[in-house]
Amino acid sequence: MKYLKINSKDDLVTIQSEYLSAKFRTGKNFALLEFRHPEGAQIFAPAPEGCEFWKLRLIGPDGTSPEITNKQAEFKGAVVLKSNPRETILQFKWAILLAPKKEAGVFVEGRFSRTEIRTFWRIRVELLEGWSVQRADFPIIPNIQPDERLKLAAPFGWGVEYPVKAGLRYEGTYPSCIVAMQFVALYQEGHGLYIAAHDAQANHKDFSVISEKPASACLKISHTPPLPVKTGGIFELPYDIVLGGYEGAYFEAAQIYKEFSYITPWGKAGRLSRRRIPDWLKETDLWLRPDGSAADNLKATKKAMDFFAVPTALHWYRWHEIPYDTNYPDYFPALAGFAEGIKELQKKGAHIVPYINGRLWDPAAVSWKKEGAANAAARSNEGLCYTEIYGSRVPNNVMCPYTELWQQKMAQVVRKMLLSFNVDGVYIDQICAAKAELCYNPAHGHPIGGGCFWHEGYRKLLKNIRENLPPEVILTTEENAECWIDLFDALLLVNTPMDQEIIPLFLAVYSGRVINYGFLYYSADEPSNALSFRFKLAQNFIYGSQLGWVRPTNIMAKGAEREAAFLKKLIQARREARDFILSGEFLGLPEVGGDNPPVIVDGNCAFGGTYSKKPPSVIASAWRSERGELGMLVVNHTPHVRNVEITPPASSGAAGQKIPLTMPTLSAKFIRCK
Repeated sequence: MKYLKINSKDDLVTIQSEYLSAKFRTGKNFALLEFRHPEGAQIFAPAPEGCEFWKLRLIGPDGTSPEITNKQAEFKGAVVLKSNPRETILQFKWAILLAPKKEAGVFVEGRFSRTEIRTFWRIRVELLEGWSVQRADFPIIPNIQPDERLKLAAPFGWGVEYPVKAGLRYEGTYPSCIVAMQFVALYQEGHGLYIAAHDAQANHKDFSVISEKPASACLKISHTPPLPVKTGGIFELPYDIVLGGYEGAYFEAAQIYKEFSYITPWGKAGRLSRRRIPDWLKETDLWLRPDGSAADNLKATKKAMDFFAVPTALHWYRWHEIPYDTNYPDYFPALAGFAEGIKELQKKGAHIVPYINGRLWDPAAVSWKKEGAANAAARSNEGLCYTEIYGSRVPNNVMCPYTELWQQKMAQVVRKMLLSFNVDGVYIDQICAAKAELCYNPAHGHPIGGGCFWHEGYRKLLKNIRENLPPEVILTTEENAECWIDLFDALLLVNTPMDQEIIPLFLAVYSGRVINYGFLYYSADEPSNALSFRFKLAQNFIYGSQLGWVRPTNIMAKGAEREAAFLKKLIQARREARDFILSGEFLGLPEVGGDNPPVIVDGNCAFGGTYSKKPPSVIASAWRSERGELGMLVVNHTPHVRNVEITPPASSGAAGQKIPLTMPTLSAKFIRCK
């Protein structure tokens, strides 16, 4: 039997099991001193006096709005509430003084299992009449020890691995592409700490890991609940915060979260083989990105389709007369010749998926006043619109997805796209990319403030659209906020930051359950900057994402012949692996040894700045099909022959196997392993 011991002595509470070594300093200077796998390194720095473990923003009578932490509260003790052969529940208690001789209680409870690595935590506040919780920060872990060997895995786009050092700053709102999933992991030398919110309703929350001082980094999850209709009573976080020490790195942390994901509304849809997704999309291996009028794109697009000779989808931007990012959502009329041009390309076998925006309404648009859009805009606590400005330099207002007006407007635009052009799908920008906003407009029908209304509003919006879609028409969106992936047929993933190490974190959780296309933005100098272009395509390939998302005028341009030929090789190899990628399981990145030197890849980031990377010449990924077969995608993105040796990852069950392989110049292969 697994063991679990909890001891309390001299203002210390220690917890020991096969999976966990934890230590809390109790009393006035409460702090989390240690939380790790027993064999893992200590990643916590010594905790100074006055550490924060929780912080509450309260709203009281007459607009009183204090922020109170455990530092200002009176510690009332630690007690074991329950203990049996299966689990133990530990409670920490504080009292906060909100009025003379009137105390509110704060309770933090942790549930410890004897048979698993995870521990489950909740915070509860027993409030006085007239008081409510506007925001709860929990947990706050301010004493993480910076160390170049310590890494942070964060769910930004595909996933990003940060070294935990002075200057680290990862922060974002869930749901969005910056916090696409509700977990992070810290790991070093084969052991890690998993920190997650297992929240199946996708409530509004913020994650941050910031190191402003060389001596420490601070991890925090901030929760913004809806404001209650009636003040007083009890506030309790409606989901578990999960902490666990584990063996492994980012991939193993993702497997913990993956188990949770299957109980969520978006995770219950299951594998792609069991979802109603058009076959044409499943068979697509190449996305091209026309931009502008049909006249400017027809020749190059036809040339590209003839050259690649594979099922191709066209993600079409700026097809409308209005300038980009202005006058939304008044997209019509289309540019002259657009309808005729897409018909011509459809006859050639292309599938057309034009762009619209699913978040913004331009207050200068005729429809803003005509349709009363101001009433459906998301509003801050001050009653102001959330206004965003992009490359057009035109202010656009963020709409509340819970409102019937915005839901109907989006359905109307999609319906008109289908009736006007008979398109094969619609790309609805920003829904899975831009962050959820708080909304305090009581007329919208949702509880004001935070909570899960943003998630629920977009779910209703998308379901309404899907109910009227022909079965062969798809919906796609930008990026990968997880809570709507079951309502989209494909996701465009291109916003992961290049200035850090990109890791397949999203893939490790959701492979086989979502179709992705693209990998990163191509800067203006690509594909003429050949190495950076090929490197992105190589990553695109091993991540199993549908290839390309490149302008046909660029890939067919004079001087890009070698890059076009390389993309064609990737497409041909991907077609052989399609069953593994579509409904199989990503198993991780194999080790590729032998003659595999790093190459220096310098490039321009999509939104300013530069990056420099040193990837190996040959990279690979491992996959298991639904039938249980093992396969690997392998690519050499350099103009040199490489004789390499591939070691499958531990998750494949073939970790000890060594596979010798010769990779010709600029080549790609799919290997079925015995």
